[in-house]
Amino acid sequence: MNTYEPLTRAELAEKYPRTPTPIDRERFMEMLECLPPDNWNMGRIESFQLCELAYDNITLTCVWDHTRNEGWQFYTEHGATPAQIRAQLPRQLKCSVCAEDAGRWVQFHNQDTGWGICRKCVDWIKGPSRAHMYEGHEAFNRCYGLPGVNYAPPPV
Repeated sequence: MNTYEPLTRAELAEKYPRTPTPIDRERFMEMLECLPPDNWNMGRIESFQLCELAYDNITLTCVWDHTRNEGWQFYTEHGATPAQIRAQLPRQLKCSVCAEDAGRWVQFHNQDTGWGICRKCVDWIKGPSRAHMYEGHEAFNRCYGLPGVNYAPPPV
């Protein structure tokens, strides 16, 4: 009898990331053709899930936006609806601090739909006079998400 140790939440997040990763059209078509697709939704935004589960009820999901000519892949629960899949895609956000354009990022669950934070306000909030507001990166990330995913990363 085969037994396995279940993965911890951290191990699951590392091995099966739910953050969309950009892919090109060639990768999208390769994934579409490698196994029969499940939950294939065609339209302006085409999405499908691989019929083979990666772990438990988690499967790879691929998305292609025909309007923007861009695609993503990420892991979701098998059977996720097209609306649940689209909710994980990058979208144009407004800054919840200054109401200006925050860029095109993945909506963070702790922000109202369509709202995020711009890089200018990240730098302002994390500035020396307001550093006491968030004790370390974890507290800030609980409110606004991750740099490079939910808002612009710091310039290199």
